[in-house]
Amino acid sequence: AAIAERGLAVAVVIGDPADAATVALADRARRVLAPEDGVIVAAPGAAPPASLDPAWFAGREAIGGRPAAYLCRGTTCSLPVTEPDSLSSPLA
Repeated sequence: AAIAERGLAVAVVIGDPADAATVALADRARRVLAPEDGVIVAAPGAAPPASLDPAWFAGREAIGGRPAAYLCRGTTCSLPVTEPDSLSSPLA
């Protein structure tokens, strides 16, 4: 019922999955999102996993060579965030 009321949120993190900065963004996203929300980490330029809608990745890219996170609710996403402390709940 909660998902139906508020919608699903997803964080799309674009960066090398082994990079500490990418890991920090993904970890922060997991803390600010609800347990039923999702975090997707993808390397820049990589093909989206076959199980995910490629629309989640359209226009999403690293910024200035740094990993970036996009917080999305439905089809609306935030501007890219490169600092973990700048990520906040999409409900805020």
